[in-house]
Amino acid sequence: MKHMARTLTDRILVGSYKALIAAIFCFVLAPIVLLVPASLNPENALEIPTSFTLRWYIEFFYNKEFASAFFFASLPIALMTSVIALVLGLAAAYGIIRGTFKGKTFLEVFLMLPLVIPSMTIGVTLLLIFTGLQLTNTYWGIIFGHVLISLPFVFRVVYASLEGLDLSIEEAARTLGANSFEVFKDITLPLIMPGLLAGMLFAFSISFTDVNIAIFQVGWRVVTFPVVMFHWINYIRNPPFIAAMATIQVLMIFMIGIIIEKIFGLGKTFQI
Repeated sequence: MKHMARTLTDRILVGSYKALIAAIFCFVLAPIVLLVPASLNPENALEIPTSFTLRWYIEFFYNKEFASAFFFASLPIALMTSVIALVLGLAAAYGIIRGTFKGKTFLEVFLMLPLVIPSMTIGVTLLLIFTGLQLTNTYWGIIFGHVLISLPFVFRVVYASLEGLDLSIEEAARTLGANSFEVFKDITLPLIMPGLLAGMLFAFSISFTDVNIAIFQVGWRVVTFPVVMFHWINYIRNPPFIAAMATIQVLMIFMIGIIIEKIFGLGKTFQI
């Protein structure tokens, strides 16, 4: 009887856990699921349509403001941000894990600080600093801000990849005559490649969708895609068009993740 009661209790707990996970997934995915049909609404209203059209997606390519912000501002800024954040995150994670210097814990905490500081506070602070340095309304000003807020994510992903690496593989390579650079280039980098690409994907998505930092840095020379969307939401009010632009953002990041997973196995990163 006790065994049967324990089995029944276990089943209830497992079922409740699965139901909770399903509810969380539905809560997270519901806005995206509702976003797609709303973007196909032929009427200028944010509602589930009874008929569908690709009008708003086609209009994107004819709208110079959005197309310019997408292809000539947000896309190159996000690419540069992901590369710079990856280099810095890899250097920091490798130094902390392999290094033997004092203050490693302090450095790790310091790198994670942007996660606990509100993005608006970071944006205002950077505005005050960059105004004196004449970096406002420039690509590099926005890139610097995006690197700052994306670096903690890149650092943690790369750190986890390096921490899960079997050191005996590197030691075997050194025993066979490889120097430190050759071990890092030929052994370490290929093994942590899924983690590096996952970190880049995090940095790219954070940069490409950021408003809180970019809104304090943009001007007549540089305007990012999310800031243009924010402007349209507040002043022009075309809900289906904004829904279509948001859908394009989500689909692009989703497709990049799928491609990386198919080529390099992105899922391995989260099994460490």
